[in-house]
Amino acid sequence: MLAAPEIRRGFLNVFFLSLLCTSGLIAQNVSAQELIFPVFARTEILLNPNIDPMFSDVDAFHSEFQIINPNPSAVRVTFHVFDTAGNEVLPLGSKPISRIVDPNAIAGGIGFRFPQRAVVGWVKAVSTQPVVIQEEISHSQDHDRPGPPSTLLKSRIVKWPAKLTRRAVIRVRFVPAESFGGDLLVFENTGVSIVFPSSISGLSTRGILLLRDQIGAKFGQREISISPNGQVVQNLTELFPEVNRAFSGTLDITFDNDVYATAIQIKVGLGQEAMDEPNNGAIP
Repeated sequence: MLAAPEIRRGFLNVFFLSLLCTSGLIAQNVSAQELIFPVFARTEILLNPNIDPMFSDVDAFHSEFQIINPNPSAVRVTFHVFDTAGNEVLPLGSKPISRIVDPNAIAGGIGFRFPQRAVVGWVKAVSTQPVVIQEEISHSQDHDRPGPPSTLLKSRIVKWPAKLTRRAVIRVRFVPAESFGGDLLVFENTGVSIVFPSSISGLSTRGILLLRDQIGAKFGQREISISPNGQVVQNLTELFPEVNRAFSGTLDITFDNDVYATAIQIKVGLGQEAMDEPNNGAIP
C-alpha cells in the first residue's frame, strides 16, 4: 500500500507541478527531424528528509527515450532539455545528450543525469535525418546506497511526441483523495502541460482555457500567457480551484500561436497507482 503523504509528494508536488506527459503520435507515427516532448522528468525526492540522504529512499520520476533509425545511413539525435521557464538545462558533462544510431537500428535506454536532484520541463529532440522516438516515464521508489541498488516500480507510461496545434481538447476528471490508516485508497486528477517552443525573444503566446462539465455546460474559464520556450504545467484543480469536489468534463484549449498541449491521468485505487492518457487531441 502507498502512504498518502508519499503519493501527494510524488504526484502533486512533483508530477503535476513539474511533469506531464506527451500526447499522441505525430501524423500516426510518421518520423520527423525535430520532435517535441512536452514533458521531461529526472527527479529524486527524499522520502525522509530528516535523515542522512545517504540512507533515505527516494521517490523518483525518470524519463528515458528510445530511437528507431529507419534510414540506410547513421543518424545523430540530440536531446535539448528546457525547464518550465524556457532555460536550457545541461546534464552532467555540460552539453546536451547526443546519440549516433546505426542504419536501420534501435537505440534504447537513453537517460539523463544532472548535478541537481530535480529537473523538470520539456524536451526537443533534433535529428540529422527523420527518425521515430518514444519516451518512457516511470515512477518508482529507488534505493541506491548504501548496499545493492533496488527499485520498486509503481507505474509507467510510454508516450509519443506531441502535435503542433492552436486548439486542443482534453477529457478531465477529478476524484478527491480518500485515505484509511494512512494509506491512500482513492485519488484521481488530470495533469495538463502546454509548451510554446519559440526562439523569438519577447514573443509570448496567449491562450484561453475553457472548462466544461460532461454535459457541455461551462464550468470555468482562465486566460494564460506563455513566454518563449516556456511551459505551463498544472493539475486540473490548480488550474481551476473551483473544482473542489468530484468532477468530470472537458478542457478546451485555444492559443493565438502554435503550441503543444497534452495531458495525463493519475489514478490511485486500493493502493495501486497508474498513469494513463485521457482522451485528448489537437483540433484542426
